This record gives sequence, structure tokens and C-alpha cells, in this order.
Amino acid sequence: MKFLALSEANSFLELFSEHHVPIFFTQPFHAYEKNMGNHPGFIIDENKNIIAPVKIRQTKWLRILQFLYFPLKENERLDEETEKTFFEQAMIFISEQLNIDRIQQPLTLYCVRQAPIHSRYCPFGIYSIDLTLPENVIFSRFSESTRRQIRNAFKASAEIKDGASELTAFYDLYHSTMKRQRLWAESLSNLKTFYHTPGMQVICAVGYHCDLPYGAAFIPFTSYAAYYYYGGSAVNLKVPGMMKATLWDCMRVLKRRGVKLFVLGGARIDVVAGSKYENLQFFKERFAPYIEEGFLWKKDLHSLRCQLYDKGVKIKNRLNGIESVPDIIDSYLKNHS
Repeated sequence: MKFLALSEANSFLELFSEHHVPIFFTQPFHAYEKNMGNHPGFIIDENKNIIAPVKIRQTKWLRILQFLYFPLKENERLDEETEKTFFEQAMIFISEQLNIDRIQQPLTLYCVRQAPIHSRYCPFGIYSIDLTLPENVIFSRFSESTRRQIRNAFKASAEIKDGASELTAFYDLYHSTMKRQRLWAESLSNLKTFYHTPGMQVICAVGYHCDLPYGAAFIPFTSYAAYYYYGGSAVNLKVPGMMKATLWDCMRVLKRRGVKLFVLGGARIDVVAGSKYENLQFFKERFAPYIEEGFLWKKDLHSLRCQLYDKGVKIKNRLNGIESVPDIIDSYLKNHS
């Protein structure tokens, strides 16, 4: 196996069209990660022509690797056993050759078919909507109440605006939403850098009623798929359904641009009743997405170092008034211990 930067991996990527692969394989995404001080690249099995995008982040105490997407071979996903074997072999390579302390839980925009042996893992699902279907078919699959709320929002003169000019309005809604939930939020400067990275394709949409912003979405995309990265909504919605109307308008725009799939994000298995996560999943389910079930996984390769690092992060978060929320894997394992 090898770790190669994008510029070194051209022979493995030559069968890919940059616009027909997940965004995590593209030059603009890797340029953004480099700009953020990370080391993006690919774990590659040369013998089998298998390639998986990753990023390496160096903190003061830890060297952390994150798989950005599941591995592909000639732009096709691997079967379950081959994918599992790739990750197990990659773990050995990462530990022995890359001096990595931790393989971090991935973004909740994909899941693997089977977790590698000796990893910490939990069942997980991904909600997606097939944008190759006719627009009227996609809309007809939404729940009755969702269709009604979207229609009523537009009848009430809802206006969806998109573009760089909406970044600040988007961020205000997104940041206030994360603050209400006492969760970490990406910075506005980083979102602006992401949006303005040359070649990056992003919908930054804000839904307005009477010139007041009520719903917002930040969605990077290639023709392969669009990803609901970040979102936010106002507390008091004078017109119910503004967030749903905003997302529906984004889907229509994406479909017109030739995007094949809209990934709404993750679905926790056995989500706690009445929790904010259950409410979020219920919101997503109103769009009648299909769910791909699989697993999230991670692995601490140097356990003691990782434990000390985690304790330091908790102390820092407490001093900054941020709730230290367990990741999805740890939360699931704690609830099922």
C-alpha cells in the first residue's frame, strides 16, 4: 500500500472524471484541506487498483487520520468482503508506515458495509434521495404534510436565495442552531474559504419570508452526488415548512445541474426517543429518502496517548462553554453496553 497526495496519484485517478466522483476525490476539495493545514491524499492498494481518500491532521499531541469516503476501484464500489479486507490491511499500513495515533470516525456522509476487525464500530445508515427520478416523482414521495408545507411556504411568497452573497445570512442561522444545541460549529472564515476555493461547487441557500431568513443549507456537490453538509433554521417560524421549502428548492437546482444523488446525511440506529437526533432523523424521513445501512468505525492505534488527548479536549471545551458530546460510535456503545 501507499499514501499519495493527489498530484502523485494521477495514474490511479486517470479513469475518473473529476465531476463524476464524490467531492472527496477532487482537486478543489484537496486544495481546501491543504489550505486548512491538513494533509489530504489517498491510501492506495497498487496491486488491486483500489483507492480511498483520506486526510491527516496533526494536532499538538496526536497525528489523526480520517477516511473521507469508502474505497473505489475504477469508480465502482467494492463488494463487502473486499472493502473489509482493504480497511484491515490499511489499518496495518497506517499504523506501521504513517505514524498515525488515531483513525477518526468518518464524516456521517457515508457508511462502510462491514467494520474491520479490532475496530470500534456501530451500525449506521445514510439517507439519500435519487435525483435521476422525475421531479414530480421525487416530490410525490415526500410525506403529505411536507408537500403541503412546501406548497404553503411558496404561496406565502417564500423566496430562496443562493450564492456567495448568502454566506453571512447562512452562517447566522447555522451558528445559532449549533449554539442552541451546544455543539461545535465551523467558523465563517473556513466556510468562506471552502466556498471560494477555485473549482469548488457549492449551493449556499437561504430561505426568506418577508425579507427575514428562516432556513439555510450549505451543500457541496459534483455530478456524482451532493452532500447536505450544514444547515440551520430560525427558532420561531412564522411560515411552517421554510426549511423544507429551502431544501426542496436546492434539490431542484441540483437536479437541473445534473447531480444524480442528494445525500441528506446519517441515520443513527436505535436513536434515543425524544432526543434532538430523533427529531432530526424524523425531519429527514419526511423527504422519503432511501436508507443504506452499514457501519461507522474508528480505531485508536496508540490508546494511552489518545486517552490523554481526549481528557485535554474535554477540559478545553468546558472552559469554552462547549458541551463535550461523545461521537456516534461511543454514544452507541455506551447505550448498548
